[in-house]
Amino acid sequence: MYDTEKKVAEKAERLLENSLRNKIHGVGFNLGLDDNKASLADARAVSNMTRANESGQDWKIMANQEFRKLSIEMEKHGFIQHYGANTTRENIKGRIRKIPQTTTYNFKNHFYNLPAKDFIGKAINDSGVIPFVLENVTRIRAQQIFLNLKNFIEKG
Repeated sequence: MYDTEKKVAEKAERLLENSLRNKIHGVGFNLGLDDNKASLADARAVSNMTRANESGQDWKIMANQEFRKLSIEMEKHGFIQHYGANTTRENIKGRIRKIPQTTTYNFKNHFYNLPAKDFIGKAINDSGVIPFVLENVTRIRAQQIFLNLKNFIEKG
């Protein structure tokens, strides 16, 4: 079993990253084989850990780090693919330079209709990370509460 929240967070990161990368490969995105371009295969899960204030009494009670959140980091085109895009770029005129002022250019209307692909939500559900974190963090924090109560009763 996992005895600290840091170990739970590390395991949750691995579960979510593996599931997310499987979904990215399964949907068939261009993974960016060119080294200069950003790739969706670089998506990763990152946990945020906090520690109690070391100057006060809380530090002695809560000596380990607390698992606060789990985030997904990827290039922005991955999130655009997940949520979709339905926008219009209007026909505009612009100037290339100020002198001579007669030089202008036109943009044509562009319509973007990119359907949403719910690969992030499916990756989270398929990874089983939510029940895993709930079960283990609840167990660890319950043990800390009982230890704190035991210490309080023995001192009191």
